[in-house]
Amino acid sequence: MKIGIIAIQGNVAEHVTAMERTLSERNDRGEIIPIRQSGRVPDCDAIVLPGGDSTTLARLMWNEGIAKRSGTHPFQN
Repeated sequence: MKIGIIAIQGNVAEHVTAMERTLSERNDRGEIIPIRQSGRVPDCDAIVLPGGDSTTLARLMWNEGIAKRSGTHPFQN
């Protein structure tokens, strides 16, 4: 399983640690991928959006092409 964490705002390191701990506790194998650009989105089975200002996060996701690749449309510019 590949879990992408949108790494453009919020406490990304805390979310990476939480996902690694969760996989370990479940005895699951997986890879945590920080996403800063759209090219990594299609490889992920799940996406985590760290907390932050939703409008700013949405704009950053659209500017980097992440939202388009992930199929999300809220706050589209």
